[in-house]
Amino acid sequence: GATPIDRVEPGDDLHGFQFGSVVVNSVGTGGAATKVSAARLAAAAGVGVLVTSADRVDEALRGENIGTWFAPNPHPVASALTGPIAVDR
Repeated sequence: GATPIDRVEPGDDLHGFQFGSVVVNSVGTGGAATKVSAARLAAAAGVGVLVTSADRVDEALRGENIGTWFAPNPHPVASALTGPIAVDR
């Protein structure tokens, strides 16, 4: 059977883990692969993500240890860089 993953840290190598299909073709599908991909993107941007069943939202909000926590990157890259640009001629 599958082994639950409690926590994923930024930079953790998930190579070799199987998360299912990324195909979305009906209500209730999208699979774990889609959820993991979205969670990794958000975590890389500095946003922590808890992936769990919608049926367990109350438990999650109480702080119970359920689902998989994708820890936020403590040093995310800014999505829009600002500041002056200097060009040497």
